[in-house]
Amino acid sequence: MVPANTASKVVYFATILVAQNLKVAALLDSDNAGDQAAKQEVLVHRLGAKKILRTTDFTNPTIARAEIEDLVRATLINVAKTELQWDIEAEATAASDRPIVDIFTKKYGNAFSKYKLSKAFLRWARDHSVDDLSADEIANCSNLITAINNALK
Repeated sequence: MVPANTASKVVYFATILVAQNLKVAALLDSDNAGDQAAKQEVLVHRLGAKKILRTTDFTNPTIARAEIEDLVRATLINVAKTELQWDIEAEATAASDRPIVDIFTKKYGNAFSKYKLSKAFLRWARDHSVDDLSADEIANCSNLITAINNALK
């Protein structure tokens, strides 16, 4: 797994990795940047459409412009509330079809940071297991892992 940091860099990483005869699949958020990257002819040609995975395909319930954070949405909402004092529970419930990053950003503006949220999640993960995720979150992650494995066969 190689994080590209932004969707626009995925085509470059994919080109380099494919040139090294490595098996490559790309996971793109379902936001505008992910849409643009998924439509790049070079990426589709290098990987093939079946190896370009979109986060929306793995969220239950479906979130139209899902980002990777939405796979573990409920847990991140709880972690943000307890670890960072960012409470979006009511907003997230009212807008269950919106990506949580959008909800955090709307409520907390520049104070919100994906980095801080991910660090808080990693601290949480040290003391918890997969059993502490919701059934939907476990299914979301399991389906994603299965799709990645199938794409790399």
